Amino acid sequence: MNMLKTGVQFFVLIFLTACNGGTMSIYNQNAVDILQIERVTGEPIKIYYNTMSETLYYCPGANITEGEDSISIEFVRCSIDDKCMVTHPAKRDSKGEFIIFNNTLKLVFLKWGNGEAKAIPMTY
Repeated sequence: MNMLKTGVQFFVLIFLTACNGGTMSIYNQNAVDILQIERVTGEPIKIYYNTMSETLYYCPGANITEGEDSISIEFVRCSIDDKCMVTHPAKRDSKGEFIIFNNTLKLVFLKWGNGEAKAIPMTY
């Protein structure tokens, strides 16, 4: 009977982990192409990107963290079976997929799943 109880607990734990978006991760640099950065004075910044094609994962957008003098952007990799929450959901127009965030004079970094960070040029 104890083995049955343990098995049921294990099943419930796996089920709850799957429902909480446990398969969310951050893309590595080699899996995301930054296609274009649109920065116009007085307008929000748009970063157009393309992620590598995968059958079991997708990019719902990015998580953006703002510090005192910089902004960090992490592109989220999510299982197709989950709905991962992000701070800046992906949008799409005729040019492709993009994220949008408030214009800033702060330094902007792309942070990758392997811990690397790279400043991106944000010139007008």
